[in-house]
Amino acid sequence: MNDELVARRVAGVTAILSGVAQGSWAILNGVTPGGLDAGAPEVVRLGQYLGIGWNLLMIPVAVFLGIWLRPKSPYLVVLYTVCGLASFLLWAIDSAVMEASWILLSAVWWLGIGFVLRSEHKILGSFTIIVGIAAVLDGMVTLLDLQGPVFALSALKLPLATIWNVWLGIALLTVVKGKSHHLQIPSDAQTEAPQ
Repeated sequence: MNDELVARRVAGVTAILSGVAQGSWAILNGVTPGGLDAGAPEVVRLGQYLGIGWNLLMIPVAVFLGIWLRPKSPYLVVLYTVCGLASFLLWAIDSAVMEASWILLSAVWWLGIGFVLRSEHKILGSFTIIVGIAAVLDGMVTLLDLQGPVFALSALKLPLATIWNVWLGIALLTVVKGKSHHLQIPSDAQTEAPQ
């Protein structure tokens, strides 16, 4: 098995695991009415572990996408990848003072990678841009400390990012299962059912 295929497989699996950690955090936080943020110490610790996990699990995904998409836009993809890696590391540290920074860095990553990814997979690339827009909203709400109905808009990022992680992971693994000999996410036309 070549290195590229292994990297793709690792990125696919870690993307799905990250989505599972995000989804678990959201479900547990809903069941414990915000308890993962401000509940009993052991519950808060569980929330921290899930947050650290979902962010660290995204590092192989960002590295793989950065290497894979780099030929499409060499300098910008490196910039986007650095923003993504910085956001995951800052998020894993979970400093409240830097919250807007890591959210906005993730927005730059999703938006940038989304535009480049559109050339390979139009629907997934477009959805990536939507996740990036949701991250911009979340970052601005956090930065400006907005409350009320606008605050609810910032909550869109978590479910969208969770869906994106799982979708990307499946897309990366689908080609592995199909024993593709090249690193290409199946295009939208290849993934549609024959008519």
